[in-house]
Amino acid sequence: MNDIIKNCVVSSRIRLARNIRKLPFPSGMTEKQALDEVIIPLEKILENQDMQFFLMKNILPINRQMLIEKHLISKDLVENFNIGGLALSDDQKISIMVNEEDHFREQCILKGFNLKNAWEQLNNIDALIMENLDIAYDSKLGFLTACPTNLGTAMRASIMMFLPGLSLCENINEVIKAVSDLGIVVRGSFGESSDADGYFYQLSNRSSFGRSEQEIIQNINDAVLKICELEHLARQEFWKKNPAELRNQIMRALGILRSCYSISHKEFLELFAKVKLGISLGFVNIKNEDMFNDLLEQCASGALQVMNKMMLPTEQIDIKRAELLVQTFKTIY
Repeated sequence: MNDIIKNCVVSSRIRLARNIRKLPFPSGMTEKQALDEVIIPLEKILENQDMQFFLMKNILPINRQMLIEKHLISKDLVENFNIGGLALSDDQKISIMVNEEDHFREQCILKGFNLKNAWEQLNNIDALIMENLDIAYDSKLGFLTACPTNLGTAMRASIMMFLPGLSLCENINEVIKAVSDLGIVVRGSFGESSDADGYFYQLSNRSSFGRSEQEIIQNINDAVLKICELEHLARQEFWKKNPAELRNQIMRALGILRSCYSISHKEFLELFAKVKLGISLGFVNIKNEDMFNDLLEQCASGALQVMNKMMLPTEQIDIKRAELLVQTFKTIY
């Protein structure tokens, strides 16, 4: 079962929403309020926590794009750049979006199936904030948040999953409906209204009201384990029905990634997913699977521009992406 989980679960994320009592939500704050009553107090709390603090207006556009691609900030925070900030741990596992929809959106992202560990790590930072700031809480409603679905514990537990088998067998909609009845939503890799490019899906609790943090995590974990079983069966079924065609698609994808001159991000995701499926089925041999999986972040447009230390037109980004792929596959294949 561990191998099945490893082949299906990409990452785990815990997110908490918090607001300071008696302050308006960010949408109603002045720049002075945001700085004096939210940003500066948080900086003081975190100054000995191995975290760096950035004002959004001081972050270069290409760096903002990279942070979005890595799920460390949201597009909404970028739009609030005059009042927004970001606290980021040195290992980039923990981040706090400041003055996005709520005063604080704390989150911890870990690789693999690690929701409980992510909760434990984030809870340490959250406890520090709770000890030093008057956080808005109601005995009946729980934590008071800008969005009603975040009332209660204000926790969003998310798992990023790679589900090519269920997608190719056209069973993914049945799975989405089944987990919806359990209070779980399935979205694309960038959340609401995003597409499931490369067969990547994000599972998370629909609301946090009326359930403890432990109950939310357990509910997501139970659903993920069941989906992993279904995905494993779907991959085997699809492989048995279409072995020659599937193998041909996967090996063609591998060939393009190893030798392309230019490749768009959309095409990269499609081909990456096919090769990743081939690895899980056991007939694509990659020497370093971590390096292969890291390509998912490294080949995003923002990451490539940061790597090259400049803004690049789309055609140049596509060429740089291809160069990185060719060089990496020389090492890992």
